[in-house]
Amino acid sequence: MPQHSIVNVLSRPCPSESTATPHETRHSRLPEVTYRDLDLADLPAISSIHVAAFRDNVIAMLGEKVARQYYRWQLVGPHDVTAVGAFSKTKMLGYCFGGTFRGSLSGFIRKHWRRLAIHISMRPWLVTNSLFRKRIALGAQLVRRHGKRKAAAPDSKNSLASSFGILAIAVNPDSRGCGIGGSLLRLITAHAHQRGFQRMHLTVHPENSEVVEIYEHLGWKKVLNEGEWGGSMHRAIDASDAVWSPTERHGDSVAWPAQAGKRSNGT
Repeated sequence: MPQHSIVNVLSRPCPSESTATPHETRHSRLPEVTYRDLDLADLPAISSIHVAAFRDNVIAMLGEKVARQYYRWQLVGPHDVTAVGAFSKTKMLGYCFGGTFRGSLSGFIRKHWRRLAIHISMRPWLVTNSLFRKRIALGAQLVRRHGKRKAAAPDSKNSLASSFGILAIAVNPDSRGCGIGGSLLRLITAHAHQRGFQRMHLTVHPENSEVVEIYEHLGWKKVLNEGEWGGSMHRAIDASDAVWSPTERHGDSVAWPAQAGKRSNGT
């Protein structure tokens, strides 16, 4: 499946930084920050940031080798993906994966279950971790659900296909507070607008109040299911998203944390 490039968004002129407030120039803490498409050669840096940023994530618990395989699947699997990274010289500061995903987690588990079983057997202490067991149970549930959906409607399209999903966004912990996460999110939003999407969606852990507050500050809304919220959020895309600026233009309190997002439509 295709991997889309953000080069057309980057080629557009950005608003002048001469009008930025002190809170809008936090990139000045770092050498020049550049943004580019990610490819397979970036997997080591991506996996390293993932493990550092998502410590309570099953993939992170299983180590960087599994994380590399997971993100490789996102780049080469049956997805319609856009992957962008922020760099200071050659160092990756953060990344964002977005698009339309077809089995981002369940497909990965189905394809690599033997390898995953080996990695789990090499870390027997994880079996005693209640959070790890819950995540594994959720993964198994997703695989079963994905299989049933394929059997019931092999030609049906994902109901979220018209919405641009944010699979993962993460910032290196030592680059927090510099506006990297917000810039990545706005860049990929401008890209989604350019491709004709009218809405975006993601899933965040409901108890991660810091991240939830940031998303709400950036215009995201909670999606309730029978009056309860399980972590799903969505955001409309409009004409104001067409222009991307690499500065933080959303107020004083948007200092992106180490964990900034989780699985979206990755069933």
